[in-house]
Amino acid sequence: MKKILTEAFSVNLIIAFMLFALGAYSLKNVKSISAFADTGAIYKADTEEKKIALMINVYENGDIVEEYLEIFEKENLKATFFIGGSWAAKNKETVKKIHDKGHTLGNHGYNHKMHTRLDEKGNIDEISRTNALIKEITGEKCTLFAPPSGDVNGSVVACAEKCGCKTVMWSCDTIDWRDSDREKVFSRIKRNLKPGALILMHPKQVTLDLMEEIVSYIKNEGYSFETVDNLIK
Repeated sequence: MKKILTEAFSVNLIIAFMLFALGAYSLKNVKSISAFADTGAIYKADTEEKKIALMINVYENGDIVEEYLEIFEKENLKATFFIGGSWAAKNKETVKKIHDKGHTLGNHGYNHKMHTRLDEKGNIDEISRTNALIKEITGEKCTLFAPPSGDVNGSVVACAEKCGCKTVMWSCDTIDWRDSDREKVFSRIKRNLKPGALILMHPKQVTLDLMEEIVSYIKNEGYSFETVDNLIK
């Protein structure tokens, strides 16, 4: 009997230890998620209205960007294009066209660097250099910054603020830069379509092929399109 009780006590002790470890792990993860979300970056708009924003991060495929512009004009919607400076320097006419058609231009860094690995000077150089180029091309000041690869912390946000920019992340990532599967890309939008959603895309063929279907779906769900700057103000 004593042996049985000892074994039962040992089993309970092991279970208790496992539950404690699991709880500690969960709390650790909650803390890390909270810390990540507490950087000062914007992940969605604070609204209950059925409004969303399309975000397109651009470092390539100007031909697809041009086709996006045609679709958006046909569908009478405005989007926000976060432009890489090194790409913009080689595609000034496309950048100007984005602006002239009434879309918002945001900053996506100059050389697609990991901004949390840069010091303050490196961050400010990347952001301010792109801001200056956008101002040169369009005549307007850029007020939004989307860090390449979503690489953000409080220091990056502070540097963007010094350059006059709010830091914008996303609430829905299509991951179209990695996946060319239509269903995967589209399903991510369907799952995350909520008031104030910031939907991240890139100039990729899979997204171009889906774009009219995506716009139609969002409209049929009762949502309207805003630029990021209008949605988060």
